[in-house]
Amino acid sequence: MSDTPQHEGPDDLGPAVPPSSAVPPPPKPGYAPSAQPTGAPPSAPSPAGGRSNTMLFVGTAAGLVIAIVMTLVVLLGDDEDSSSDSAGSASSSAPAKPSASPGDSPTATSSPSRTPTATPSATATDGPTASVPPTGGFQNSPVLAAARVRGRLIVGTKGDTPGLSFQDPATGRHSGFEIELALAVAEDLGFDEDGVEFRNVPSAARETALASGGIDLYIGTYSITALRKQTVAFAGPYYVAGLTALVRAGEPTITGMDSSLAGRTVCSVTGSTPLQVVQTNVPQAQVSGRTSYAQCLEDLQASRVDAVVTDDAILRGYAAVRPSELKVVGTPFGVEKYGIGMNHDDAALRSAVNDALEKAATDGTWSAAYTEHLDPTRTSFPAPPPLDRY
Repeated sequence: MSDTPQHEGPDDLGPAVPPSSAVPPPPKPGYAPSAQPTGAPPSAPSPAGGRSNTMLFVGTAAGLVIAIVMTLVVLLGDDEDSSSDSAGSASSSAPAKPSASPGDSPTATSSPSRTPTATPSATATDGPTASVPPTGGFQNSPVLAAARVRGRLIVGTKGDTPGLSFQDPATGRHSGFEIELALAVAEDLGFDEDGVEFRNVPSAARETALASGGIDLYIGTYSITALRKQTVAFAGPYYVAGLTALVRAGEPTITGMDSSLAGRTVCSVTGSTPLQVVQTNVPQAQVSGRTSYAQCLEDLQASRVDAVVTDDAILRGYAAVRPSELKVVGTPFGVEKYGIGMNHDDAALRSAVNDALEKAATDGTWSAAYTEHLDPTRTSFPAPPPLDRY
C-alpha cells in the first residue's frame, strides 16, 4: 500500500475537461495529477499503476452508493405501500363516519362514535318511582327535585291518632283524614300512592326533620303559629280545630268546654294547652295529666276520669273508632289552624301544596275524607277552611 494518502470524493476522478474541444496530452506514465488547493505544494508522484487502483476504488465506492440509494428507495416504497394498504383496510372495514353537524366539535377519526348518556334513575333500594307526570308550576322547588331523583315523596306524620293519621300495627299501613289529604297532595305533585312513604315523626323532631331533608312534608295536627313560621313554611290551613270534650256515650251532664266540667275529673296530656285552658276557664274542674291521649282514653273507658279534652279533630278520630262507646260534645273552643309543614325556604313547594289543597276542597276529596274518618255518623258537616297564602 502506498503511503500517499488517497482522497475520496470527486477530486479523485481527475481534472474536469475544459470547455475547449482540444484534448490535453495524456499524462506521463506513472504520474497521476490531482487537484491541489491554491498555494499547496504539488503531490509526490504516485507509483506505477496508481491510477488503476484509484479507478477501481472509485468504481467500487460508486457501486456501494448506488446500492444504498436503491435499497432506500425500495424500503420507502414498501412503507408507503404498507401505509396505503393499512389505510385502505381500515377504511373498508370501518363504517363511514357521519359528517359533523353544526356545533359539533371535531374529534379524532379513530375515536368511537358518541352514545347518549343515560339519565340517572332511582335504584331498587330507593323505592318505587313516581308514575304520575308532574303538574303545576313547581319546577323551581329543590325539595321536589330531590324527591323525583329519589323516586318517592317522604311525608312525616303521626301514627297514633285514629281518624287523622294512624298506623295499623298489624299491617304497617297508615290511614286517616290527614293521610287521605297527603295522598291527594302527592298525586297533584306527581307521585301516586306507591310513590309516597309515610314516616312517623315525634312532634319535637318535626322542625329538624324538615330542615335537614329527612322528610319532604309533614302533616299531623301541626298548628300554624307565628313562632313556627320563623323556621317552617306552611300550606293551608286544611282544618281549623278547637278544644272540645270527649265523654262516654251515656254521659248525661257534660256538654262541652264550659261550666258543666265543674267538679268533674278532666284528663289531657301533661303540660298541654288544653289543661291550661280548663284551669283558666273552669277552675272548679279537677285536671289530671297523662303522658298520652291513649292513656286518657283508657282511663275514660274505665271511668277513672269523666272527660278528655283536646282538639276536636283528635277526639273525633277516637269517637269514630268507638262510636257506640264515645261521643264528642260541645262547640269547639278557640282556634287551632292545622297546616302542612315544609322547608322554610321552598316557596315554590308551598305554593304547589296550597294549589293541591284548594283542588281537594273543591273536587269533594276533603269532604269525603272527613266523613269517612272523622264523622262516619254524619253528625256535622263542616266546610274546608280558606287558605292562608302568604
